[in-house]
Order: sequence, then structure tokens, then C-alpha cells
Amino acid sequence: LQSAVYRIAQAAEGAKDVEELFKAVHSIIDEVMPAKNFYIALYDDENDIVSFPYFVDEEDPPPEARRSRRGLTEYVIRTGRSLLSSLDAHQDLHRRGEIESIGAMSPIWLGVPLSIGGKTIGVMTVQHYSDPHAYGEREQQMLEFVSTQVAKAIEKKRTEELLRSNEKRYRTLIENSSDVVALIDKTGRVIYESPAIKRVLGFTSEERMGKNSFELIHPDDMIRAQEALRTLLQHHGAILPIEIRVRHSNGSWRWLEAVASNLLSDPNIQAIVVNYRDITERKQSVEALQDSEERFRSLFESATDAIFTLSLEGIVTSLNPAFEKITGWRCEEWIGRSMSSLIHEEDIAIANRAFSETLKGNIHPAYELRIRNKAGNYIVGEFTTTPQIDKGNIVGVLGIARDITERKKLEDQIRYIQKMESIGILAGGVAHDFNNILAIINAYAGSLKLMAELPPQFSHNIKIIEQTVKRGARIVQQLLMLAKKSETVFSETTICPIIEEVSKLAHETFPKTITFDIDLKDCNVQIPADGNQLYQVFLNLCLNARDAMPSGGTLLIKSFLVNGSLVRKEFPEASKEEYLAVSISDTGIGIDEETKDHIFEPFFTTKEFGKGTGLGLSVVYGIIQAHKGFIGVDSELNKGTTFIIYLPLHEQTEEKYLTEETFQVELRGGEETILLVEDEENLLDLLVEILQSYGYRILKARDGEEAVSVFRENQTQIKLVMSDLGLPKLGGYEAFLQMKKLNPNVKVILASGYKDTKVYDDMIKAGAEEFVQKPYNISEVIKKIRDALDSVQ
Repeated sequence: LQSAVYRIAQAAEGAKDVEELFKAVHSIIDEVMPAKNFYIALYDDENDIVSFPYFVDEEDPPPEARRSRRGLTEYVIRTGRSLLSSLDAHQDLHRRGEIESIGAMSPIWLGVPLSIGGKTIGVMTVQHYSDPHAYGEREQQMLEFVSTQVAKAIEKKRTEELLRSNEKRYRTLIENSSDVVALIDKTGRVIYESPAIKRVLGFTSEERMGKNSFELIHPDDMIRAQEALRTLLQHHGAILPIEIRVRHSNGSWRWLEAVASNLLSDPNIQAIVVNYRDITERKQSVEALQDSEERFRSLFESATDAIFTLSLEGIVTSLNPAFEKITGWRCEEWIGRSMSSLIHEEDIAIANRAFSETLKGNIHPAYELRIRNKAGNYIVGEFTTTPQIDKGNIVGVLGIARDITERKKLEDQIRYIQKMESIGILAGGVAHDFNNILAIINAYAGSLKLMAELPPQFSHNIKIIEQTVKRGARIVQQLLMLAKKSETVFSETTICPIIEEVSKLAHETFPKTITFDIDLKDCNVQIPADGNQLYQVFLNLCLNARDAMPSGGTLLIKSFLVNGSLVRKEFPEASKEEYLAVSISDTGIGIDEETKDHIFEPFFTTKEFGKGTGLGLSVVYGIIQAHKGFIGVDSELNKGTTFIIYLPLHEQTEEKYLTEETFQVELRGGEETILLVEDEENLLDLLVEILQSYGYRILKARDGEEAVSVFRENQTQIKLVMSDLGLPKLGGYEAFLQMKKLNPNVKVILASGYKDTKVYDDMIKAGAEEFVQKPYNISEVIKKIRDALDSVQ
């Protein structure tokens, strides 16, 4: 029996698994008693399950594991005592309800508990189907004697198998983990590193075995890593996280996130355990996110456009510094508040509609809102808004607002200029037609003057007609100036009539709350000037004075002579000895210093767009400069403004002064053939009649195409062509160029109601002899025709 116990202990040591142990125990038991029918049952008390890992029986197959019932096996487990059961004992237990019959009945059944530390872990059983006396008290004692060793052997083998299973499971976990698991000793030497190191750092586990773990650490992280090891060694069980850079086998640096645990005193481990993973991409993503946030912050802070965010309720949650620059409000004054009180009441509906559309996730087109700045004025902003999205949900609105106030002003200016250009085109057409009418009247009056003897009353009437024509021509010139088609024509001019005409217009049209004080001295002195342009200058300055006195006041116009030395104190470039000064003053709102610095700049205005003449102070400045004069301004807020103009006396200019005396010379005719081109039938007929009276042979045409055709057929006879520029079908200038191609030597005089400098220069370069201004002075026309015919090519 002792030998059996010893052999069972040996089997527990030598068996590779529980199955092999059970076979060995069966074999040993069979040597000391009949054990042809033998099984070992194990009990799982947590789940109340009985299993039969080893079962050899002549009658029954191995049973499945089952929940505990009331069989003989469960009786031994339940009582914790051995049971030697004959058929009578079996029936008695059955009758008392202690057991139930399970499987084949045997005449004799012997089962003993397998116990460890007072806890029954199973049952070892033998039974005999033919000999009811096969087992007795001796066999029961023998089986009980060996049962303790069998229980120990089973527990030992089960523990070993559990350890092997756990070790295999843990090794599988470690070796298949995406993280690297490393064991290092207290000096930092590598004891073990899991296979994941190949993927993370490019080394094999074998290559790293026994190496110093610090040799791959980045120099900048070395001190931190060594300090971490010292800290771990001072505290058993300590856990320490750390992020360091480690060199990959390819030479690159990888960021690792590591957690180290001091398990040196754990007898099963005796090492520092380090779990680490590659976080290079995560670090790069974080850095990229930080860079992106920094760039956004920089953009947010430095943007010239206002950037803002709104909550779902429309409350301002952030504003950038540009908001302060644009509006004058401090950001903190509006964060946490609704912006609606900043928006012009007429634009609230636009803002609400855009906000609602944005919160629906729709992309709303750019829109304009008027925003009240801190000074109380409204500026125009161009807004774009997009939804703010967080984790797929709209959490607010991001908006950008650009100050387009100046752009809107410029657009208004451009529209106004385009409007004035349209008016100018209309005015130019009216002027052209009116000029032709005046030309006919003036030509007929001139033809009457050429008659040999006229009654005195006729001469007086003709003079009145000519004076009226001149007045009409002046109106035409004003229309042409509006159409920007009038050229500066200097003549000896006195400004008294001009100022008186402007003053009369102002008296009749300005509000009755404005009084006038006109003080004109020395204004009858003659100066070289374009009267039409000076009229526009004085009128424009008077209109500005009117606008500066909305509640009424006094408008003062003065003229006087000034010594050049006094003018030079303000304008050093003034070179003349004497100037005629004209000052226009008002008692209005005045002009501040900043505005005075820009007042003569193009497009600069303090008026609402659409008001004024459209000439502007910049054009006034240009006209005075063209007259070699100067203009200055003196103003005081709430007291008034004075503009003073200095015009030079006796300015020498290359322009001719057109006077009546210019053409008081003997008029000569001739016998040459002249082609007259004019679309005004009455004027054409009169010119034909007058020129024929001076001996000329006349061919005529009424449009440009007819003129070219007549010239082509008669170019050898035609010695001179006189043509209007404004012709139907083909313009006079184009017809002139075609005739020049047919005969480069042809002499041409061109006529028009206005004189465009560029076109005039191009005509002269192209070979035109002369230009005649409409309405015609007949004497001038006759003289220029004769001069052109007599000129040498």
C-alpha cells in the first residue's frame, strides 16, 4: 500500500497532464484491488457541476458533465464520506430519498471523497458487476488511504496545467500585442522585449537581448529617462509614465509613450516592466493641430476683416481685434451680447434671414449690413457666414465682415460719374444741333453785313442778332463743358459780367435765408481767360457756399487787385507782378483741418452723392491751374469758409485772343473749286451762295459717304474741301482720311461745334489745313479758305 502511495506521488511528478495521471492512478489501484470498472469524478462547487474526466466501465459509456443530481457520486460529494454500497444498501438509500438510480446497477459500489484542506474536490470510485463481495472494509480503507495522495496529485497537476495555460495565454497576448512589453534589470539592461519591437523600432527581440536600454534614447531625453529609472528603483511597485524619443533601426527618431512598473521584488518577475507604444504620428498630429490652431489664432488676431462667432441664440462668443479697428467698439463690450442692436433697423431682416439659413447648414451668399460704430455713424460691412460644426453638430456661426464703406462710396461716385456722362452725351447732342442752328443764324447775319449798303437800322439789328448768337454760343459752350467736350479758349475777358451773371442766378435760386454781399473792385480789368470755365468755377464755389449754410447766412463775393509779392507769400511759384483776386466767402459750418488737406483731391467730397454740379473742387483747381492762377482756402469750424482765386494779368500765351478786330481785314475770293460738306441744308445753301459770290466754283455733299464719292469723281478739279466733323453715314474725320488717301495733297478745312484737342492734333498731323469753330463767323471762314488756298504745300 505504501508503494502504491509512493508511485502515485511519482506519477503526479512525471505525468505530462491530468489524463496521463488518471491512467497511472487507475493502473496502480488495479494492482491492489479489482478495478476493472474505475472512474474519477471532479466537482466544481462554484457552478455545482460534476464532470467525469476519467471513466472506464463495462456497462456504461462515459457520462457528460452534469449539474449535481442525487446519484451515488453526488452523495459522497454531499456527505464528504466514503460509501460502500451493496444492492440492499443502495435500495435502502433510494427508499429514504437519499439517492436516485443513475446508470447500470452493480452489486457492489465503492466511492471515496477526494479532499484538499477539508474541501471535497471529487470522488474516486470502483465497482464490480459480478462479485458482490469484491470490496469490503479493507478495500475501503486502502482506497481512503491513497485518496489523499490522489487528491494532492490531481490538484498539483491541475495547478500546473492552469499555470501553463495562463502562461501560454499571457505569452500569446504579449507576443501579439501592438504595444511592446519589455523587461529590464535595475541597471537598464534588456532582459526581454516582445516581438512588437520589430514593428515599432525595426529590431528583433534577439538583437535587443542584453543591450543597454538607454543606448537608443535621444540625447535630449536621456536625463529624463535616467531620472525616471532612479525614481522607480526607489519605490517598489511604483508606476511611472514617460514620453521619449528613441532611435529606429533606420536612423529616424520615433516618439514612444511608455509606462514603467518596478516589479524587481516580485519573485515571479524580478524586473522593471515597461509597456511602450509608438505615438510619433499622434505627436505629429497634435503638433500639426497646434500649428493649425496657432495659424488660425494668428490669422484671427491679425486679419484686417472682422471675424466673429455666434452661439445658436445669436450671442457673440468671440471677436478679433479688427472689430475694434473697424467699429471703434472694444471687443469685451459686445462679447456675451446680441449684435442686433448694432445693425441698422432696415437691415435686421437680412441679418436674421442669413443667420437662420446658416444654422440650417446652408451656404448663404455674401450680404451687406449697415453697422453702427462707436461714434454713432453707420459703416457698410460685407458679411459671409458659415456654420460652426463640432462632432457633426452645428454649434454656432462663424462670420467674417469686411468694411466696404469706402468701396460703396466709390461705387456711388462711379455711378454718379456714369450718370453725368450720360447727361453729358445728351448735352453734347443738344449742343451740336443748337450750334448748327446758331451757325445758320450767324452765317446769314454775316452775309447781310457783307452787303455794300445797309440802312443804319439794319446794321443795328444785325449787331443785336450777332450778340444774341454769341450768347447762345456761350450756352452751347456750357453744354459742351458738361459733356466734357469743350476746350479752353483764351480771350481778353473781364470778370464783372461773369460774376454778375452768377450772382443773379444765385439770387433767383438760393434759399431766401441766404443774403448776398457783392463787392467788386477792379473787375473790369481785362485778363486772358476762358469766360465759360470761370463761370463754372464761380458758380461751383457759390453752390458749395450755399450747401455750407443749410440754416442760412451771408454769401460774400469780392474782387480786387493784388501785388504779386503778396501772392508769393502763400504761393512762392507766383511769378507775375499783379493778380486779380476773387474771394467767395460764406458764414456756414466751416471745414476741419483734415478735410482741408484733401479738399482739392479727385473724388473727395463731404456731400451726399447726387448733390452738386458734378464739377467738383478738383476740376475747379484744374481750371485755375490752366489759367496759370492759384486757389487757396481759409476756414474755421462753425464760422465759415473763404475760397480766394488769383488770376494773372496780361499772361502771355500761344493761344490767339479771338476778337472782332481779328477779321476786320479785306476779304478776297477766287475761282478755285471747293467741295463743301454739311448736313444742315440751310447752312450749306448759305455757304454755297456766299462763296459763289466771291467767285468760287462750289461742289456740295450732305454726308461723309457722298463727300468721298464726289471727291473721287472730281479730285483733279477740287482744290479745297471744307467739311463738318459731325456727318451722317460716315464721320467728317473718317471722310477726310479717305480723301487724303485718294489725293495726299488735297487741302482740307474741318469744322465743328467743339474742338477736341486730341482729334485736332490728329487732324493737323494727318494734313488738315485749318479748323473752324461753329457757329461760323463768315468773315473768318472766307479768310481761312483764302489763306489755305494760298498756302504752299
